[in-house]
Amino acid sequence: MAKDANPDETELATSQSFIESKMREQAFIEWLKGYLDTIALIAGLGSSITFSIIVAEIVDPATLGSMKSGVVFDLDQVRLIISLGWCVFTIAVGIAIFAKILFIDPIAQRNLEKNMKSSFFQYQLGVVLFLLNMLPTLAFTLISLAVTAYVPVVGWLATGCSGLAGLLALVMSVGILDIGPSIPRLLRDISE
Repeated sequence: MAKDANPDETELATSQSFIESKMREQAFIEWLKGYLDTIALIAGLGSSITFSIIVAEIVDPATLGSMKSGVVFDLDQVRLIISLGWCVFTIAVGIAIFAKILFIDPIAQRNLEKNMKSSFFQYQLGVVLFLLNMLPTLAFTLISLAVTAYVPVVGWLATGCSGLAGLLALVMSVGILDIGPSIPRLLRDISE
């Protein structure tokens, strides 16, 4: 007759597993706090700058001497593109602040282990992180498009770089490639 595992060893393994789980939770919470702060800061700065451009007098791209024949966007389109960038930045600020309130609440922190096992919570967190990955890059792409009306080479280069950053954010968010802090990896690591 085989002996059962030593109760002390079982208790030790269980307590070590519990401690590791709590350490992963705490590391995830700290990462999430920093991430949400960073996105709120970037989007808040972008929102305030683009708003000041919207309400200011903008030079008509058609009046620039060297650009008369190759103007891509006119003044109204430039203002619209910058306004859309402001709107996207503002949405990102709102989502980041709301997510910080929702996910970083002390009661939510206590229940994080239970919540992370919930597929609905993981879905909500995944959607929020996906939006926060994509919205700033979309806003930068819009602002870069507005630059094309004034300095086409720089504007198209910046648009391409912003688009590439958006593609990388999409790849990392969806987890197409298992690189960096992809959302599926973060959710998998915290729920183990």
